[in-house]
Amino acid sequence: PRSLAAPGATVRVAIAANASATAAMRLAGKAALSVATSDAEAKASLGRESRWGSAKVLHLASAEGIFGGWADAASGGGGAAARDRFEQLMRAYVLGGSWCCSSWYKPHGAFDFAEPVSTSALPGGCGRDERVDEETAVCMRTQQRRRAAQRPFEFRYVPARGGSRARDGYFSLEV
Repeated sequence: PRSLAAPGATVRVAIAANASATAAMRLAGKAALSVATSDAEAKASLGRESRWGSAKVLHLASAEGIFGGWADAASGGGGAAARDRFEQLMRAYVLGGSWCCSSWYKPHGAFDFAEPVSTSALPGGCGRDERVDEETAVCMRTQQRRRAAQRPFEFRYVPARGGSRARDGYFSLEV
């Protein structure tokens, strides 16, 4: 639609590896988040009250590992209640069932996918400020555990015994 082509309607969001790089990008006038950002940090950086608040679309440079968890209410986040609601909505409307079809024969071409790692309710005090999080041991450990749990999946082809690779195998996800 034309409204998305209007200046400022779509904002490209850079993803930085750490708080220092994020701060430098923001000083240069770019919309930026750091990996493992919290809901409170994302709202502060890109929400309605931010410089980018009127954008209709936020185009993330990468979404892998971007969300670190829900900050507690004292840190400006939604906390465990927001996490629980998000997880409930994901299970109800997005996850479940099977992915189809890597083969013309559905029993071979469909597989149940593994659900993503649940989002975290961050320890108190984490998730308000990226720089502080990088200097606080409990915040860093929480981010590292989450990143380790988010390892990407790989497709693995499983050929049928005695069958043709083109017709009879199926794919599974390998962690």
